[in-house]
Amino acid sequence: MAYSRVVATGNGSTNQFAVNFALDYLLESDVTCRVGTEVDGGGNPIYRTLTFLSTNLVQVGGSIPGNGVQIVFERTVDKDTLRVDYNNGDQFDEDNLMIAQKQAMMAVHEVLDGRFSVLTQDLDAGGFGVVNVRAPVAANDVATKVYVDTVTDVAIDAGETAVVQAAIATTAAAAAQADASEASDTLALTVAAQAGAVTAQTGAQTAQSAAEDARDTTLAALSTKADKASPVLTGVPTAPTAAPGTDTVQLATTEFVQDAVASAGAGPAPANTFKANNTGATAPPTDITPAEAAAMLPVFSSGTKGLVPAPTAGDITDGDYLNAAGIWVPKKIIRTQSWLTIIRHSATSANGTSSGAWAFPGSALSASAVQFNGSTITGCRLYSARWVVAWNPNATTASPNGVALAKADSGPTNVVHLTSFTRASTTTPVVDAVDVTAALQLLLDTATTKFICHQVVGNGTTGPMIYSSEVELIWEFTGT
Repeated sequence: MAYSRVVATGNGSTNQFAVNFALDYLLESDVTCRVGTEVDGGGNPIYRTLTFLSTNLVQVGGSIPGNGVQIVFERTVDKDTLRVDYNNGDQFDEDNLMIAQKQAMMAVHEVLDGRFSVLTQDLDAGGFGVVNVRAPVAANDVATKVYVDTVTDVAIDAGETAVVQAAIATTAAAAAQADASEASDTLALTVAAQAGAVTAQTGAQTAQSAAEDARDTTLAALSTKADKASPVLTGVPTAPTAAPGTDTVQLATTEFVQDAVASAGAGPAPANTFKANNTGATAPPTDITPAEAAAMLPVFSSGTKGLVPAPTAGDITDGDYLNAAGIWVPKKIIRTQSWLTIIRHSATSANGTSSGAWAFPGSALSASAVQFNGSTITGCRLYSARWVVAWNPNATTASPNGVALAKADSGPTNVVHLTSFTRASTTTPVVDAVDVTAALQLLLDTATTKFICHQVVGNGTTGPMIYSSEVELIWEFTGT
């Protein structure tokens, strides 16, 4: 079956055709259409415009294809550009994973369909013909039937002409010999005339024999040539290597196919990179190592609920990190990752309430909260914020237990849930995660300081247990 090529046949009355590729297509612009052997004035293939009436139904632009005319639809994906690039900020989710997998599979489909340009072994057409080959130019070009027929006709014509001329010479020599015999009866007959006649006849016979040998040699040489239609090639046929990315009817060499296959393979994932400006406000950021980035931007500490202590002797200087007052004045770091730890227990669980109402585990707000200083963090943009909670719902019945991420003021007052998870009939540990970028970015945009905390709810029988509750932050800092 064809994966990336669909061939339809025109009936002279419609320009709408069903196009069913394996895995469909990523972009409509990946699909091309060629009607018959249409070319422009320069001999280049003409591709018709397409209008997609639905996912698998297209309308071909221009005149309606004639009856019996082949319409070839081909799907070609990028092989030097990723459709999904996580290093450029694309979301790591199910949809993007599917797009990336399809792009790789579609490139393989093109190879499976024979849409390659470099052979890795002798070409075996399997009983099918090689079509749309241009006329040969160089000595190692594939010969077309038109070229072979022309060479054959010229050679045969030359051989036949030589045979006719030799026959004429033979006749003339015979006549000369007869005249010489008649002249021998007269005094004008000389030995020289007889010798000349014999020499002429011998030369004519030699010419005729040479012409016949030339004709036989030509016919023998032509018998080893491949036909234009469905040629059967032997040995190691060669052809010019097309430029990378060529998509025409030009024959492909093994070099072209290997380059194309190599470029379609997935390379190793690039390592994380960091950029910083340590030399002055006008100098461009340069690459730094992860260790250098960590030294310049320390992450949150779970022991202090997200607030880094004031620097002490030997520490980095104030202004290089999020200080104890919640003010971050970073150097020119472009992007970094950190964790806002709400609560983490290495050995014991945090038992949630089983009262049936949302409440703070432990004692009030302080047991499960960090302060997010949206009013003092400047020059900051969140690329991603994700709440990750490891917990045991401990729900022994069909009534669910739950855990929620909330924002609140001191007291606590004004408690508002940002998001929550609930599970029923589950008594084993689970890990849940959800994106909260918009909610935390709003605190930055409105310069609002809130406590980020979590609450739990039990079903009246048992309460949940929380092992770790953290918010993963990926920042971009543009401040000075």
